[in-house]
Amino acid sequence: MTYTDTLNLCHICYQCELRVGILESKALAFETLADLTFFVDIENKDLILYNMLINNNPINFIIMNKLVKQIFSWTLVILQFALLFVLIGNMHLDISCLLCIILYVISSSLGIWAIITMKIGNFNIVPDVKPNSILVTEFPYKFIRHPMYTSVLLFSLGMMLSAYSSFTLSIWLILLVVMFVKAKYEESLLIEKFPDYEKYCANTKAFIPFVL
Repeated sequence: MTYTDTLNLCHICYQCELRVGILESKALAFETLADLTFFVDIENKDLILYNMLINNNPINFIIMNKLVKQIFSWTLVILQFALLFVLIGNMHLDISCLLCIILYVISSSLGIWAIITMKIGNFNIVPDVKPNSILVTEFPYKFIRHPMYTSVLLFSLGMMLSAYSSFTLSIWLILLVVMFVKAKYEESLLIEKFPDYEKYCANTKAFIPFVL
């Protein structure tokens, strides 16, 4: 490498350091990771890469933190659907099971009602908060915070009862734990996004009105 090349490289690194400093100061001013997503666009990819290779600072943590959250979110979703597929594979379509039919009807109605109330723009298969999402507190969210999760649990309960065994009961109980963890994780993100969400949690139940 010639002397001129060395000077040019030093100049580029200096400019990167200046721009990274600006990037850091702006990034740390954001309240949530969702807000940061709008800022860190494709034009900053070279600075982010440079920053991760050269320095050990908050930007590195923010990016890695986002990656960990995405992996955790998708792990919960994959577990949820895997357990549901196991129950579907073992369920019996028996019209004589009146309780199963009641659970199917109630859960389907609640799920459709929740999606219509939430609006499709807020809907997300993973427990992450979309940047443009709004806080919905109308029926059925006025009484329970996770009506769609309740819908999934009630429907899967019907499937479990249609082919009741220690195996299907175990699968449903594991699904119950997964949905509970998913709900708590989603709530932690909603509290970051919406200042009023914690107050909303204090006045509502998670899955069953006035009970749980």
